Amino acid sequence: EAFRILHDDGRFLFVEKSGNLPTHPCGRYFRGTLVSVLQEALGVPTLFPVSRLDRETSGIVVFALSAEGAAEAQRARERGELSGEYLFWAHGAPCANSFDVDAPIGRIAMDGYRDFHGVSETGKPASTRFEVVRRVGRYSLLRAYPRTGRTHQIRIHASLAGHPVVGDKMYPNPSVFLRFAETGQCDLLFPRHALHAHRVRFEIRGVNYDVVSPMPADILEPSEIRDPSLTIRGPLNDPLDF
Repeated sequence: EAFRILHDDGRFLFVEKSGNLPTHPCGRYFRGTLVSVLQEALGVPTLFPVSRLDRETSGIVVFALSAEGAAEAQRARERGELSGEYLFWAHGAPCANSFDVDAPIGRIAMDGYRDFHGVSETGKPASTRFEVVRRVGRYSLLRAYPRTGRTHQIRIHASLAGHPVVGDKMYPNPSVFLRFAETGQCDLLFPRHALHAHRVRFEIRGVNYDVVSPMPADILEPSEIRDPSLTIRGPLNDPLDF
């Protein structure tokens, strides 16, 4: 299914979306977005996004049902009281069990494609914490805790660290995305990038929100990882609720 409502208390709406659904109208996507489908399903004229996800990223998207709620969530974010946790399959095996990437992110011109982002000296500050969940052969399952919310931040920082997201068409090789945009074809381990918004936590007016979305079946693990001859090291942290 395209989406599933995880929690709705009349103030905030936590929705789990699939990895093939744009969050809101943009570019060529004006109909069939998560926002438009939700508005029609719930019969509400306006939803106020607290978080956003790329079209191929699955997992939790949070909406406020009022402008006041959206403002409260934004203030919680600015105070560092709104946190998100992501899971993704990465290429390679990091040497350290945890590491940080701090690098500014901004728009970068590339073959006329105006929405490409990357590390830029003129970009905005961006910081991400990564933790290894388990290492499996040539891949690793990582957790990401973005401290800032820049466009494509996790994907850019993971690639910069030498462990790009499995299935990512744009980072570190944007030519794959350009070829996909022209032909609709690409040769990757997954049909989409294996990034999932796993958990969102914040507290507003004494109400503690802590919502979890399990890793979906389509990116549960790359097919090559299922090879029984591969040695699995880990998990290093608590088992995930797959």
